[in-house]
Amino acid sequence: MATFEKLMGNDVAPRKEFIVAGAYALTRALERASTGWLLLAWSFVGFGFLTKMLQALLVAPAFALVYLICAPTTFRRRFVQSVYGFIALVISACGRSAMRAPGRCRRRRR
Repeated sequence: MATFEKLMGNDVAPRKEFIVAGAYALTRALERASTGWLLLAWSFVGFGFLTKMLQALLVAPAFALVYLICAPTTFRRRFVQSVYGFIALVISACGRSAMRAPGRCRRRRR
């Protein structure tokens, strides 16, 4: 069965590792309302998106709500940090398209 999953592209191990790493970073961010750990957590979710597209984003609403409700700081700061986290998610999730874009432009100029 493992061979069939690999042939079909259903290898879920990297996605799970990125989600677990994101959950760990979110837990660390919740301890002190740390912006750095929160950015790392959302970056891991973005990297999980690169490995298995939309399935990694299933944890995004839970991460956002947990941080917005439970972080030990003011709501305004939690909201601003969440916006920064969303920006980190978008940047990390767009890595593949950003790396491929210059090559496609060169091919069209021939």
